[in-house]
Amino acid sequence: MLSASRLTGLVLSVPDVVAAAGFYETALGVRCLAGADRWAAGGVELRLRAAASPRTAGGDLVFLTGDVGEAARALDRRGLRPGPAHRNPLGEAVSLRDPGGRRLWVFQPSAATLRGPAGPLIRDVRHAFGDGDGLPLVAVAVPESDGGASRELYYSGLGLAVLTRGRSVAAYDAGWVLLLTRRVRTVRCDGIACVYEVADAAGLCARLSAQRRVEHVAPGPPGPVIWPADPAAPPCYLCEDGRNDEPALPAVHW
Repeated sequence: MLSASRLTGLVLSVPDVVAAAGFYETALGVRCLAGADRWAAGGVELRLRAAASPRTAGGDLVFLTGDVGEAARALDRRGLRPGPAHRNPLGEAVSLRDPGGRRLWVFQPSAATLRGPAGPLIRDVRHAFGDGDGLPLVAVAVPESDGGASRELYYSGLGLAVLTRGRSVAAYDAGWVLLLTRRVRTVRCDGIACVYEVADAAGLCARLSAQRRVEHVAPGPPGPVIWPADPAAPPCYLCEDGRNDEPALPAVHW
């Protein structure tokens, strides 16, 4: 891990928590953590929250596989119908949508990707979680509409190491997962929130507020939640301890 902070969890808004939980456990084999409404997806926890009509645009989740063809056949045997395979220099992937409409990708990286800047993180995820329960989460894609504000938050604020940055897409090392930002013209992505483990949540909030990198801060266990200055970016929880025995996050309202 190259970064000062790490992304430890994702809060996903879904219209039906029971249906979404069944989908994630069946489709991707994610493991429900005992006594909690949380699911282990590699090094990141998925936390489902009910929302009447969440807008999920931009909150794509990417899961890692060593054989995308076999993964697609396994999904088909479970009654799910992934889309046709997409091939490009980054690798090969099939897509499907969860019950709330969020797009998921099952991704097999190319040899070129594994040799590139994101290669070490992808190999670490594969080594640590590739033989565990289900498919590990390897990337989460969130929108940005203001590239400068986005960089100020993720790089200067949260201290995420920049792996690549192009005109419309950037990749950050967020611990056990890649954070991908994609330039869009949209309203805020309010179907997902990111949970980051940081060294000093209160101090970071004060600094980000003073530098106008956030537009709003609210209290909440296990730490404050911030609404970034970038109008398309999802809200972020900041906590100082990412252990699994934390109390569950409350419902998020955007």
